[in-house]
Amino acid sequence: MEPNSRKEDIKKRMLELSEIGLYIDNYDFIFSDFDPRPFKERDVSEDFMEAAARLFRKNKTRKVDLSLLISSDKRKADDEAVIKERLKEYFSLCNKKIQSEMKDISKKGFIFIALGVFFMLAATYSLSIPQDSFLKKFIIIIFEPSGWFFFWEGLNKLLLEASRMKPNADFYAGMADCNIYFISY
Repeated sequence: MEPNSRKEDIKKRMLELSEIGLYIDNYDFIFSDFDPRPFKERDVSEDFMEAAARLFRKNKTRKVDLSLLISSDKRKADDEAVIKERLKEYFSLCNKKIQSEMKDISKKGFIFIALGVFFMLAATYSLSIPQDSFLKKFIIIIFEPSGWFFFWEGLNKLLLEASRMKPNADFYAGMADCNIYFISY
């Protein structure tokens, strides 16, 4: 077996073991083309994030490794250390942000449900008032649809909006804990 062939087999095997493996031409592929700042401060490329998310979603495990394959003549150990740190920081920040957003949505959902129940109870209680007055009719007309609106909107937030965010939440949680490797090709 030739040495180059053995190296290729090892790289292929490493890439197979890694849940997410991406070929990159250079380090700039990872970051936004429009951001001239140093790697430590640069924004992560949307194309890079889409590719990583697509591969992550194909993977069924939560803990992943991210392998970035780059030409050996373009590798720089100092840059790679900074890039790893930047990616870990970026994924952690995104994870915290989306977890906070999901918590806020759940909190709003519970508040909406509680308001809905309150308005429906107020409308139901007003039905027990013996007088048939304008105020009684007004309370029922306002509170009953308000109660239903808040109740169903709260369920929408808890069940649908939170579930729409779950794939991104899983992605950022997995990437925040991932190991990042640079591999020469």
